[in-house]
Amino acid sequence: MAVTTPSFAAEAVDPTAIGPLAVTYGDYKLPAAVDPLVDDTVATELWARVYRPVKISGKHNFIIMLHGNHSTCGHMVDGIAGRVDDNSQYTSTGTCPTGYVVAPSHLGYAYVAERLASWGNIVISINVNRGINAASGTSGDSGLNMRRGRMVLRHLQQLAKWNNKGGAPKTLGFNMMGKLDFAHIGLMGHSRGGEGVLAAYNLYNDPDSLWPKLIGPKAHFDAMFELAPVDGQTNRSFYAYNIPWSVLLPMCDGDVSNLAGVKVFDRTLRSLGEAIPYPKASYTVWGTNHNYYNTEWQRSDSTGCNGDGNVPLFDPALAGSADQRTASLYAMMAMFRGHLGKKADASFAQLFNPDYTLPFQLSRITTITRGFSNYAVAQQAYPLSSTGTLSNATATYTSTISLLLPNHDPSVVAGLVNWPADPANPATSYYQASWSPSGQYITKQYKTVEMRVSLQCADGTTITTSGCSIGPNAANVNGTTDFNIAAVLSDGTLSQSVPLSKYVSVRGPVGGPTLSLFHPILQTVRVPLADLGLPADATVKKDSTGPLLKAIRLTFNAPTARTGSIYLTGITLTDLAASKGSALVAMEGETMEDPAPLTPVMNNAAVATEPAAAVLPAGSVSSVSYTATVTSAFAPKTETPAPAKKVQLTLTSPVPVDVKDSLLTLDIGGKTFVEGGYGSNGDLKTVVFTVDPTDFAALPDQAAIVLKNGGTHQSYGALKKSLLKK
Repeated sequence: MAVTTPSFAAEAVDPTAIGPLAVTYGDYKLPAAVDPLVDDTVATELWARVYRPVKISGKHNFIIMLHGNHSTCGHMVDGIAGRVDDNSQYTSTGTCPTGYVVAPSHLGYAYVAERLASWGNIVISINVNRGINAASGTSGDSGLNMRRGRMVLRHLQQLAKWNNKGGAPKTLGFNMMGKLDFAHIGLMGHSRGGEGVLAAYNLYNDPDSLWPKLIGPKAHFDAMFELAPVDGQTNRSFYAYNIPWSVLLPMCDGDVSNLAGVKVFDRTLRSLGEAIPYPKASYTVWGTNHNYYNTEWQRSDSTGCNGDGNVPLFDPALAGSADQRTASLYAMMAMFRGHLGKKADASFAQLFNPDYTLPFQLSRITTITRGFSNYAVAQQAYPLSSTGTLSNATATYTSTISLLLPNHDPSVVAGLVNWPADPANPATSYYQASWSPSGQYITKQYKTVEMRVSLQCADGTTITTSGCSIGPNAANVNGTTDFNIAAVLSDGTLSQSVPLSKYVSVRGPVGGPTLSLFHPILQTVRVPLADLGLPADATVKKDSTGPLLKAIRLTFNAPTARTGSIYLTGITLTDLAASKGSALVAMEGETMEDPAPLTPVMNNAAVATEPAAAVLPAGSVSSVSYTATVTSAFAPKTETPAPAKKVQLTLTSPVPVDVKDSLLTLDIGGKTFVEGGYGSNGDLKTVVFTVDPTDFAALPDQAAIVLKNGGTHQSYGALKKSLLKK
């Protein structure tokens, strides 16, 4: 069953209907070449499928889709359902071995693209097999997601040329001239493609960007959707400023198993970087893996799911999941029908807003938990540093940073709130958040209080940035919790209270696929002040003697949750009238004050280590040698010249090393290296890493060598530095 939601709440509009227009498609594929705008060290190619209405005239909104990192050649294997993609020769040569086909990863989103096209959109799904997928990472761009971003922009440049001057390939099946509306562009990216489209958006909008001149200065991005994305695989942190943005997180992801995409949501909200508020959302889908959102990725990345109610929507023995695609169809249709173009209908985007229940046909499939904001921060309380108050020590509160708040970005400041049973006087067990250190009342008018909440992991769990090692905390009876929410008024009285469970069911944590990986993803709770019995002017200073709002109190006296353990962050007053195009609600005094730096506090003194991984058969180091450093205009600029050569370690595995979206990392004696890739001609049994000579010299001889590839580890024995020939 899906999460409990308010019985009185309206159901979100279903955005998935098929439109009235017949749909067709065509392709373009230009010759491979070294393109200095994309990368000056490898050959890439402009290749895409274009979905469109059959009858096409005038300008159309359009959407760029970008798949993630995957093998580039595949074949059918007896006894295995679906195509097995276990070679990447195409990456470097543009051909596949005999008996193989080029893996068409860009065709895997046709189930969404065709439906979007039926409503009049043009959808361009690009292929980045050549020179990008399964290619070696570079310094500052370990996942090649900056390269992916430049490839997106290069496609936009080419599309702008065809749109303005004509000359598009006849294989498209229509005259593109004048058909693309560059004032209304959507972006969608899966996995490394997610960080890729976010990189493209940031690169276009950089102050010194060359891309507006190449594409057109009036190009405008209306909406962005990231599907199971990576984050942090480049030397930049990207933000989703000034654009409606959403991320889908698969709860049982076996590739990007740290659900890294939620970090973009966290830091974009925290940074206050928007002058006008645009909606941001996280959409966590229980029971889903990483690969089966793409119909061309036909082997499961995940072996299953953890946690009560987290039922897999996929079978690893099969080649896909219709239910999983339904979950993403709803989200992508909601994003682009709700925000893209002059005729965008905001009601379709209700799907992301916890003020609305999920459409029935979606909620019957699985549980989806949501984080949401459709405004910039208006007035944030001071609960998440030293100024929060607790009553009679019957609850405990500890400040922490999200290095120890599983999955979330370090910019999030969270509290660990725990409460025991107090049968003698449960009403005295509460947490109170005031709006200033001195407890002053609010002097601006607001309409809603919101916060982000998740259940803590079990006592003694191992806390990591990827999740936690043990699931539900015993303090949360039946894997859920409840408490009452009320306002504290300036005369010391309390408003009427409402239970948390009226607005959202906080459950879990659940996760997958290993038995030691659970994800307490924060979800948004939104309570209208009117529900607390407060008048519309309860937060406005006036001459009358009526009480004003002073604080928010969470009272831990719910009959079903006399004990509990939660992560809590972001208690905020907001004005629901604030939306795109309206003025921001003024803040009390100056801009929101960042909390003072906090000493990280580990819950229950747990030790931060990564969960156990699956182990592949041992490999060996076949060579250690010097190799020439490849220089590029896109390499990070440093004060000192790069070394003329690097040390290259070539590793040989008895089994193919899968191409994933998480980074290949080489651990040598506890030192991690990420500039790695596969052997020549797409040989996935060979992995090659380059290491700075200074770093290599500092490694101890006989140090253990371990290759980490998502949830799998592989030993390559001990380092023999004598193998390096001078």
